[in-house]
Amino acid sequence: MDVTIAGPPSLIPRDVEALGVKVEYTLDRLGEADVVYLLRMQMERMQEGANFIPSLREYSTLYGMTLERLRPGQKVMHPGPINRGVEISPAVADHPDTLILEQVESGLAVRMAILYRTIAATTSAPPTRGVRHDGAHVVQVRRGRRSADPRRPRRRPAGRSRPGRRRAGPQGPHQRDRRQPRGARQGACRDRRGRLLLPGFVDLHTHLRTPGREDEEDLRTASAAAAAGGYVAVFGMANTEPVVDSAPVLEGLARQAAVEATVPTASSPR
Repeated sequence: MDVTIAGPPSLIPRDVEALGVKVEYTLDRLGEADVVYLLRMQMERMQEGANFIPSLREYSTLYGMTLERLRPGQKVMHPGPINRGVEISPAVADHPDTLILEQVESGLAVRMAILYRTIAATTSAPPTRGVRHDGAHVVQVRRGRRSADPRRPRRRPAGRSRPGRRRAGPQGPHQRDRRQPRGARQGACRDRRGRLLLPGFVDLHTHLRTPGREDEEDLRTASAAAAAGGYVAVFGMANTEPVVDSAPVLEGLARQAAVEATVPTASSPR
């Protein structure tokens, strides 16, 4: 696979050719690419006053992706979030040859699978234990206990009798019925057949619009979008408008998030 990176000279890393890529400072050879992979201008990472480009208008004019610059059948990718009208035009962002939504959705599933395999320390061997329902493993989650990996053999605690055997001793009215699982009596077991139990993500680099730009997005919609993407908590950066630079503002955000946010949401002071 041949990789060529293109952009303003001020944004091209030094000695990047050592990685085996080619460098272009214009988009004149864009038509040779099968896949065009875009990145956004991360202004929040640039030092205040640093003039890497004369203006966003000029950058969009020289390097913004438009339908006129693409040949038919070229695929466009972007890790998101996108800046419509800067590095990508709305027409390209919504074009059928653009794979951004599929890329983000697939990337989330891949990261969750990698995280699951890392935490569970599973192997590539096929599962040998566990309950099968419609070809899928069911993981029973019990309150106060770790979720068991069905690939590993379960170890029976010392002193517990084997299935099918009854212990000797009185069976008084206060002794529990051992024929029922503990979770079933306590209401802690849930039927999760056909579903997957995967680790949730915590986003430690979230650009919230609250406070100051709730017209674009508020805590409710931002946290709901995070929950829909598999995130169980988000941590907002301080680069809002106005910035979060005082304890009263931070405390107010915490109280607001406790009421409006779908998932736990915190913010960082500047």
